[in-house]
Amino acid sequence: MVISYRHKTDIHNFGKTDNRMIKTGSHRFDKFIALSGAAIPVGVAVGNAGFEAAVVLTAILWIVRVIKFKDLDYRCLLKHPVIMPSIAVYISILLSVVINGGGSKGYLHDIVMIRHLLCIMALIDTSFRFPVWKYFFYGLFACFAFVATNIIVVNVMGHDMLGEPLSRYTGKYKEGNRYPTLLTFITIFFLSWGVLTKHLTAVKRSIIIAAGLTGFAFFCFFRIRTVLLAFSAGVFFIIAYAVLRNKSTRLKILFIVLTAILCVIFVQATDMFSLHTIHDRLFIWQNTFQMWLENPIFGCGISSFKDLYSETAGARSGQTFFDTSVKEHFTLRAYHAHNNLLQILSCTGILGLGASLWLAFNTICMTFKNVSEHFHGYLSWPVIYFTISFAGFSIYAGWYMALTVFIISALCCKKRE
Repeated sequence: MVISYRHKTDIHNFGKTDNRMIKTGSHRFDKFIALSGAAIPVGVAVGNAGFEAAVVLTAILWIVRVIKFKDLDYRCLLKHPVIMPSIAVYISILLSVVINGGGSKGYLHDIVMIRHLLCIMALIDTSFRFPVWKYFFYGLFACFAFVATNIIVVNVMGHDMLGEPLSRYTGKYKEGNRYPTLLTFITIFFLSWGVLTKHLTAVKRSIIIAAGLTGFAFFCFFRIRTVLLAFSAGVFFIIAYAVLRNKSTRLKILFIVLTAILCVIFVQATDMFSLHTIHDRLFIWQNTFQMWLENPIFGCGISSFKDLYSETAGARSGQTFFDTSVKEHFTLRAYHAHNNLLQILSCTGILGLGASLWLAFNTICMTFKNVSEHFHGYLSWPVIYFTISFAGFSIYAGWYMALTVFIISALCCKKRE
């Protein structure tokens, strides 16, 4: 019997070829993961199917990559400042639903929130090998273009590119919530980048600032107070940061004048001090705080919030701060706490709040460690996010949770060439 052996050179070359194939394959996976993660803002603009597809696809691609190439450095990933806090947040959600039950939405609603954790892990891990930050940048541009085009189309034709009516844009739901929120983050990103970054040509600076001002023009189509307040907070932060960096008396005067003008415009445009709205908010916060007192350690569970709120509000409907009429359909059947600290506290208790604050603190620290070039655009994002969280959308709403995943990932993925 004659046994044929491969020549040593062939064996050596075969090994090299195989390694190149593996490297190319893993690189492609990294690129697809970055693309799907960067598509999250566009997905939020599209709707439920869009952002859920982007989040889930990112997680699945990463899991497949880990299984296929077996090169995941667990220690390096777990050492990243936002990974352990993110895991702790999910554990608090899991403990709460296991202890309290699934509520009207069922156990699965809370358990499958692992998709958000996996998406963050996927993007952070990929950023160790691949310039994910560039794709986030492209995703913001794509989202801006989609939102701007849709606003134009819906005002011209009466329905947007997806066939949705104008009423969804003028009310405080659907696109009326999502679009101004997206425009706030994107517009402030452009303005911060254009104003704060030193090493830009005059042409690039003009284009970036023009994009920010264009975004502001589209943003003015919406009149939601929480988002307007967040936008104002972002602008104030940019100016204050610029003043602190450049100790110019003129800038300080400009800061004071702009602050006064924006405050007047904001109060006039939003009816900020509507007693009826303040009363509603206070009543909801009272009930939510009472819900936490009944479940201080683990909370009541995310999927149980709506049911327990109705019970608590019904029992305490006469115990209000002000002697004014209560809109029962709003205050007695609230779907969220209208304050994310109270939302987290009531749903996941002290454990969940502690984990969330840990995650928030580390994210802020990472934001300021990443300051360079267009990363200046991200500096005010934590300010915007926490302003919206004070009286705005629920952190556990699907679209806002997806946007949160993108924000954390964008702030915490370092620039890599």
